[in-house]
Amino acid sequence: MVRLARMLFWLACCGWSSAALAQAALVTILDGDAVVVDGIRRFPAARGQKLGPGALIETGPQLNLLRVEWPDGTVADFGPQTLAMLMPQSLRSHAPRPAFYLLGGWAKQSSLGTAPTAGQVTPALEIDAFQGAVVDHVATGGSFVFIESGHAAAVDRSHGGNPRVELDSGKVFVVTAGGNWAVAPRLTPEQRASVPMGFRDTLPLLAARFAGKAAPATPSSAPTYTQLKPWLTAERGLRKVFPARFASLARDSAFRKGLEENLAAHPEWTDILYPKPVEPREAASAAARR
Repeated sequence: MVRLARMLFWLACCGWSSAALAQAALVTILDGDAVVVDGIRRFPAARGQKLGPGALIETGPQLNLLRVEWPDGTVADFGPQTLAMLMPQSLRSHAPRPAFYLLGGWAKQSSLGTAPTAGQVTPALEIDAFQGAVVDHVATGGSFVFIESGHAAAVDRSHGGNPRVELDSGKVFVVTAGGNWAVAPRLTPEQRASVPMGFRDTLPLLAARFAGKAAPATPSSAPTYTQLKPWLTAERGLRKVFPARFASLARDSAFRKGLEENLAAHPEWTDILYPKPVEPREAASAAARR
């Protein structure tokens, strides 16, 4: 009965999550340096910024905390040396859309409103919709998710078809660099010591402080290939939307060179780089439709 209740809870979240995450997120805390790519522009993060689906966040090594809040009370806190994408649109073929994809670094997700929060995804792990707070870390040496409070279900994405693992408060889901996973009853002293200091305090929602205020104007520029490379070479579910999103950047010779030199890592750029010639009959039909 408990498992059935949890499944019904997750299904009920599906419709809610899609609607909630369609709304813009708001940067409410910034303690340190971070940059954002929203659309095709790259700019310094700042408090009061609204970020839409697909926004890319990159934090520096000296960052203490960057917080993003959604109108429903979902909160994502990001730590130092972190790469994250908010509300990825193409990763799942089913609802609900995750609140974010953590490519590397640290994140803490909390449900501070009355509704559950959508889940999250990393290269190795997937967390379903939940109520409570979870901390996760993604590194080359392995990943783990710590259930700080509440209850959540985790799936090891590195082995297709694995069952969901139910995790109660205090439990830790660990995936090693070799792809093996296990559930631990608590964080190790080393894991606990590594958690960013900014995650250790419970902070209230702050979005209301920015109501009616204009977002700060920040200088922006086009991202370089090197700056986007971690995302352009990520898993296919994320990559497949980038040719359409960043097509205009391929006009830059340096960006195009990066694409061409690494095309095997992102073959979906082939048609952008080397478009097929239009047949005369197709060109005539297109002209007639105009």
